[in-house]
Amino acid sequence: MSPPDFTLIEKLRKENIDQFFTLVRMHLSFVVDINTDDVDCSTDKPKQQFRWNFKKSKSCTANSSQTNTNTKNNTEINSITEDGIARVYELIDFLSKEDNVKQEGIFRRTGSLSRQQELRQLLLTGSGLALDEGRFTVHDCASVLKGFIAELPQPLLMDQYYQTYCTLAAQYPATAESSESKLLLALQLLLLLLTPVHRSFLERLLKLLRVAADNEASNRMSPDTLATMFTPHLLCPRKLSPETFHSDSLALAPLVSFMIRHALALFAPPARLVTDIAAYFTVRERKRLVSPQLLDESISDRTAANTIYTFVDRTRTRVENATNPTDTALAQLYAHIQVIIIVLTTEWRSG
Repeated sequence: MSPPDFTLIEKLRKENIDQFFTLVRMHLSFVVDINTDDVDCSTDKPKQQFRWNFKKSKSCTANSSQTNTNTKNNTEINSITEDGIARVYELIDFLSKEDNVKQEGIFRRTGSLSRQQELRQLLLTGSGLALDEGRFTVHDCASVLKGFIAELPQPLLMDQYYQTYCTLAAQYPATAESSESKLLLALQLLLLLLTPVHRSFLERLLKLLRVAADNEASNRMSPDTLATMFTPHLLCPRKLSPETFHSDSLALAPLVSFMIRHALALFAPPARLVTDIAAYFTVRERKRLVSPQLLDESISDRTAANTIYTFVDRTRTRVENATNPTDTALAQLYAHIQVIIIVLTTEWRSG
């Protein structure tokens, strides 16, 4: 995601998450045949999905004694610290290295179970991994990473969006070139619904799998092979029966293969969504200028998210823009100005 557009999207997520979800779901409904009310975008504080019992770093535990015992236990059992996820990223970075990602059978061969258990304990305790010293093989590291993902209580792409992915896979076969652009757009929107920690982890993982697939000639791991291995962990709810789990994994594997092949474009911001977010902020600023009391930040934001696109057909879109050209032009101008401001700020800081 380009920095200026990413900043604008994250600005809306942080300032008004309800309107953020409304806009994303609205755009999603334009490309996927679903009822947006069926897309559960809970704005409650998300439950942490990573349940390895990572030990906190010393700097974190120094303050933990001030909390009560129950809170401390719940934190240690049910969550992952930033320090912990950084350790898992160490595995991804190690596996992404040119010599390592070319190893034949990466993610397929199991390696040594005893070494994997040792590596897992090092991850949990925060001890130095020293992966470059050769103590653990590429297959050890790949197996531990895959095990980490498999042991999540929910698939990385979340149970609540499972039916949407099933609908998407049926509506846009991943192997059909004619549906490629719409499928990519729908996936870009769906991934915006994930919490930042899920999204960041998924991005790092898919880019690793893309690099692995690019080296298929050496490691014999194609996008389809990798998708077959990772689809159960990324998409399939744990509560499915064994038969359904297996059949759904096979049905959804082409979708995950598509995600691997397009990993570099998958996290780019949908241009029309960015324009609508810019329009939202434009309308909000206009309201604040007209009603000075809205300048009080303690007053909740009542600006409703909307779209300047109809997506029903091109004729209606042109009519909408002709009927309300001011908002359309202002939205585009706002987006352009935001890019200039961010670029100038970056240059000033680097200077």
